[in-house]
Amino acid sequence: MPLSIGEDKLSERILVLDNELIDQGFEPWQRQIHIESKLSQELQISYIVSERHEPRHVKLIKQHFATYYRKEDLFMPPLHVGAFLYRDLFFPIRIPIIFGSPVIDLRKFLCQATESQLKLVFGERISTLTFCDQAFDLLDFVYGLDDLGKQDRINSRTIEWWHLAKQQLEAAAATTLGSFTKYAIIQNCCVSAELLLKGALLQEGVGEDLLSNTNKGYGHNLESIASKFCKIRHEINSQLVLALASRMPSYVESRYNDIGLTRVQLGHLLMSAQFLAGEILRCYSGRNFRLDAQIQERTYPSITFA
Repeated sequence: MPLSIGEDKLSERILVLDNELIDQGFEPWQRQIHIESKLSQELQISYIVSERHEPRHVKLIKQHFATYYRKEDLFMPPLHVGAFLYRDLFFPIRIPIIFGSPVIDLRKFLCQATESQLKLVFGERISTLTFCDQAFDLLDFVYGLDDLGKQDRINSRTIEWWHLAKQQLEAAAATTLGSFTKYAIIQNCCVSAELLLKGALLQEGVGEDLLSNTNKGYGHNLESIASKFCKIRHEINSQLVLALASRMPSYVESRYNDIGLTRVQLGHLLMSAQFLAGEILRCYSGRNFRLDAQIQERTYPSITFA
């Protein structure tokens, strides 16, 4: 028999359950369904929610979340948020959670652009192809990493480093999108590139002790690390990877010196790191979203861009 409890007590219980889920690490968008399920069990209620019937505790749960949270807090977040440079402006690239095999409209990944800006970006051939290249790279990186994390064939330490690289890329993108001091992304990009390449070398059998040895051509020597990896995995675009690695700032130097990059150069640095993430994960995951797209040739990054 269902238990009877007043609305004030129900509201108090909803808050308690919400606080418990916060302590357990659940995100806001995950908590409503958990509270509804838990409270239904406690109240000994079974029901089918419809437009005509919504139990009292469900209404109170919705009121609770409408009071404590913004609408955007309750949306399922994307798998990754990168950044795209147009002129010297930065726009988010949101990689959504995709179920099944729908037709993917890459233009919907570009966020926070006005209608006039969207027409400019997608009205120019180079900017359109550049955006598509970045979207493919991030799709292959994020979904490839998700695939490999569910399997046992990749070194767990490699997966850990690649996830750390993902965090660095997201931090860099967040800085470009929201910070006045965009210079901080240099360290994020250098660290992410190093973690991506070292994680791959770790998977190829290079030990952690050797990866930290500068005298053996590892350490923070990104160009040397990239060269060693390209010699192992011949399917990678070694010419482009090596060109980008040689142009990335020195991790150590950039920690202690202002190396004077412009906004545009910072944007290219981040997008180069995003390319590297996709290119490395493609070597291991089998993911390649471009294979099913009309656009087959890569435009960005190029060996010649400044």
